[in-house]
Parts: sequence; C-alpha cells; structure tokens
Amino acid sequence: MIVVVISTVLTQINSAGSSKDTADAIERVADVAEAAQAQADAMKAQIAEMRTQTGALEKQATAGRDQARALDEANNNNRTTMMLNARPNVSIKRLEFLEVPSPDGGDLEFTLTPVWLNSGSTQTKNLFNNTECFHTDRPMLEMKTVRGLPRGAIRNIIGPRADAQIGSCTVSGKLMNSLKLGKRYLYFRARLDYTDAFDNEQYRTEMCAEIRPKPGDYTTRGQNLGMDAVTCGRFNCQDGDCEP
Repeated sequence: MIVVVISTVLTQINSAGSSKDTADAIERVADVAEAAQAQADAMKAQIAEMRTQTGALEKQATAGRDQARALDEANNNNRTTMMLNARPNVSIKRLEFLEVPSPDGGDLEFTLTPVWLNSGSTQTKNLFNNTECFHTDRPMLEMKTVRGLPRGAIRNIIGPRADAQIGSCTVSGKLMNSLKLGKRYLYFRARLDYTDAFDNEQYRTEMCAEIRPKPGDYTTRGQNLGMDAVTCGRFNCQDGDCEP
C-alpha cells in the first residue's frame, strides 16, 4: 500500500507543471516515507514483543517439563517404596537359648531357636528353612571352605509384621563347658528361602553366630546361664547379598 502511494506521488511530481506543484508532491513523498518508517518501527517493536513472549513461553515449557520429570521420579520412588513395604522382609530378631527338660535325669541339653521377624506388610509364601549347629577346632574365618546350607524342606508362614520361631538345634551342656577351654568353636546357622504373594520373586535370609558360653556349669540344671551370640563374619545376609 505504501509503495503504491509513493509511486502515485512520484507520478504527480513528474507531471507537475509548476515548482509549487513539485514542492507539494515532494512534501507528500516525505510524509509517506515518515509514515512508512513509523509503521516499520511499530512492526519491529511488535516482533520484539512477540520474541519476548516466545522466550517466556519457552521458559514456561522448560519449567513444565522439569516439573513433569520431577513428578515422574517421585512417582517411581513412591512405587519402589510401596513395593518394598508390600513385600515380606524377614530378618533375624533374636536367638533363644533354653534348657531342655529331662525328667529321666540324663545329660543336660539346650536348644538354640531363632526368632524371625517379618517387617513387611504381607505374609511370606513358600517359606523353607534349614538350621544346623556344628562345632569345630578352629574359627570359621580361618576355615578355607565352609559348605553353604542347602534349601530346607520344612514349609512355614510368617504373617505381616509378625515374628515366629522357626528351626532349632540342640547342644549338650558338656559341649558348652568344653567351649570354655578355647579349643572348640560352636556355630549356629540358619537359612530361610521364601517368596512374596505377588510375583513369586525369590528371597533369602541367612544368619550365622558363634555361640560363646558364660561363666558357670552347663551340666547343672536350673542355672539359666544363657550364652553370647557373636556374628560369624560370613553367612549373615539377605537376598542378593547372600553367597550362591
């Protein structure tokens, strides 16, 4: 439109018959050029404003994407936490040491019984346990090879956030007294294999403790001497941390 106006004015200048007409035509050209410059400046200002708005929208979009990623990460963390809380999670709570009643007056014996705690919110499924006591003439950490406990054959259930006595072994009072000489070492070991109720993923918990006697005579009834249980340094683990 501006080009057409300027072209028309130039035509008028060329056809002007007097210097006044020519001056008037030139003045009109100047007015049109000024208007064109003002319009161009306005368009530049509009483009600059649009760029500013576009930059602000891009920042908002970036912030939105960052917020969406943060929400996804939070949701993933929540799902992971829910899965961990939903699964059964069994660990050793304590190891009980009790005198075995012997009405016939035979040699005094004691049972070692682990108490397991399921801290998860669901019960165990397909839980098998294996337990053993063994004594040796040297500490376990000095033994080159120690066989792993095989999977047990007894099936049990531990309810959610509950504990249970599972497995036991028996030792004699004479053996407990002999440990005080420092020439024998007594170990208690246990292994639990179980699954969860959702996807049947396999879990395992193992524990191992060296049983150390307290002062007193373990062949005398009713002493309630108890014992000290010290971790072996091996075979205390859960799930993927356990040795194959």
